[in-house]
Amino acid sequence: YQRRVHGDTHVALLAIKNVNTRRETRFYWGKRVCYLANGKHKKGGFRTAKQPHLRTKVRRIWGKVIKPHGKSGVVKATFKKNLPGQAIGRRLRVYLFPRNI
Repeated sequence: YQRRVHGDTHVALLAIKNVNTRRETRFYWGKRVCYLANGKHKKGGFRTAKQPHLRTKVRRIWGKVIKPHGKSGVVKATFKKNLPGQAIGRRLRVYLFPRNI
């Protein structure tokens, strides 16, 4: 989290493996980030009414890398929903899309 009096729970600082400088973070700008958490009950999307075997306990919170933070390769990411408190210090997935070629 970005720590403040009121807190920005939809913003997180991420240290990406093998990224050590501000210049190396440029590749990851705009890339999607996903936080995975386990829920208590199985849920699914609109397809699971006819296919209940597709339901899962995994919850996904999607975000996007927006800019670098400092000079040591840390990036700042915003998420659509607020991140839970258990997300501090946990691993996230950084997806290599959208691709700018």
